[in-house]
Amino acid sequence: MKIENIKEMMVRLAEVELTESPVVTCVVNLTQTHQQATEEMEQQAAEVSRGLDDIQKDCFSEALENMQKFFLDTPMPNAKGAVMYARVGESPFIYTFPVGIELETKLVVDELPHIYPIVETLDTYHRFVVVTLTNREARIFETTAGAVTSEILTERPDLRPKIGREWTRERYINHKKDRKQKFIQGKITVLDELMAKAGHKSLIVAGSPKMVSAFTNALPTRLQDMLVDTLTVNPKAGLDPILVEAINSFVEKEFEDSHDQVDELESAIMKQGLGVAGEAASLQALEHGYADVLIIDQDFANEAKQEDLVRRAIQCDAEIETVKGSDKLKRLGGVGCLLRYRPSYVDQPSVLAAS
Repeated sequence: MKIENIKEMMVRLAEVELTESPVVTCVVNLTQTHQQATEEMEQQAAEVSRGLDDIQKDCFSEALENMQKFFLDTPMPNAKGAVMYARVGESPFIYTFPVGIELETKLVVDELPHIYPIVETLDTYHRFVVVTLTNREARIFETTAGAVTSEILTERPDLRPKIGREWTRERYINHKKDRKQKFIQGKITVLDELMAKAGHKSLIVAGSPKMVSAFTNALPTRLQDMLVDTLTVNPKAGLDPILVEAINSFVEKEFEDSHDQVDELESAIMKQGLGVAGEAASLQALEHGYADVLIIDQDFANEAKQEDLVRRAIQCDAEIETVKGSDKLKRLGGVGCLLRYRPSYVDQPSVLAAS
């Protein structure tokens, strides 16, 4: 068993078919000890299993045991939380995805996986790249949901030993400036290739004001457009404080972006354009494949319908935008879709929900 690629895992979860065995969805807080987390899972298991018949209870107990074994045996050193799914029986599976932010432990048993918890986590804390800079090195980190997934470390060679031996001080200073420029350009080339290859769209640069300024000023326009924030920090203090600040900056940006998406949805509906609102219209757009972005309230009232909408969005490859604290989206029924196109058989929207 292995920790799954998140995109592959979500597609697989969305395509899970019903069997007689229930699916266990478990969100785990990994800032606790393994014993504390296991005890909390077992307490919740006692509650949720009350409504199961004997056969379902046996399947549930076996799936939970597999999940706990995986949880105990699989190192997740950078993770503060994890989302796990398991089922036994004729179509067994177990999937685990770690995240770099703390989650509240929650156990759910149902016919199908509950995908929304990981969708909301990924939408709020999804992938971004952090560059940390000192005078001697640049470290480039890829992150997913706040957890570092890979790192590139590059160092600058020390030129000081050459002073007095091979170079005059004036030549050293000029060469140092040239090496600094080459150092920055080299790292930008690596960064540009990484962002393009991996499909990253968000960048945060951290370090001393002087290095951050030199680096960001040298970024090409396409990378400057992806720059979410710059952080004045000391990289020698360690990665964790930088990631905490980076995540906070990213969450603020994501909050603003999600509300901008709601504004775009409202405008599309008012202009009778590429937007629909409400559960029925959104479900139809997802079922027929002309939905481009599903926009859904994080406090959507009906959890089962929320899961159905999210599952269908994954199946039709629509983006999912979760929104917190938008009265405007609530007036639109808590859910809507930006459309790829509007089929001729779909009525034009006439009025918005009353405020």
